[in-house]
Amino acid sequence: MSHTEQVVSNLFPESNRITFWNIRVNRVNRIPDSLHHVEHSSGPEAITGSTRLKAGTATKLVLNTLTTASMVRLGKVYENLMVDLTPSCDKLRDRSRRILCDIAGIAPTDADAVLDRADGELKTAIVMQKRAVSAETARKLLREHDGAVRSTLEIND
Repeated sequence: MSHTEQVVSNLFPESNRITFWNIRVNRVNRIPDSLHHVEHSSGPEAITGSTRLKAGTATKLVLNTLTTASMVRLGKVYENLMVDLTPSCDKLRDRSRRILCDIAGIAPTDADAVLDRADGELKTAIVMQKRAVSAETARKLLREHDGAVRSTLEIND
């Protein structure tokens, strides 16, 4: 299964099988066995003879839309922020700090302390700060909600 098929099939978790998609531009290459068809017309190319300018960009936009929807549906996004990340380098540790500051409304030094207690796990740190719970409790709550921060924060005690 390709990455695109895997991501797109996650949009329909009730189906326990691979969901095959056919994404095509300008009515070319229809795959008859596909379960879902996405067709879009990009119109004629700006440069005659070029087959990858408008059509390629249009296809990329469709794929980006589908994968973005998948990330939201899988609980990897909270508000408009990608929160399911592994801070494996300075750039991602800084991003985690900024996201936690934004969501929790705390200072960067406080965010560093929370992230340290969460072993660098951003989702855990968000739940810890917003629910005022320990890292262990935050991880347990996230597991109970399939890792989705939004549903974890919406529960009532």
